Amino acid sequence: MLKRCMTCRKEYTLTPKDPQYKKFLLKPDSLYICRICGQSMQNDAQSITGLNPDMIDQHDKYVR
Repeated sequence: MLKRCMTCRKEYTLTPKDPQYKKFLLKPDSLYICRICGQSMQNDAQSITGLNPDMIDQHDKYVR
């Protein structure tokens, strides 16, 4: 399945092993963000807000 990243506009081939693959099977018109752009946005958000996902729920790491 070919999808274009909405951020960098590159085309990517999604395989059934991709975490977002099922989302596109159910809703093919969903927006795709590649792993590199997603990680970049997460890092930007963490540096701007000063929050880390581990800081939000201290007990979540014990549940995982």
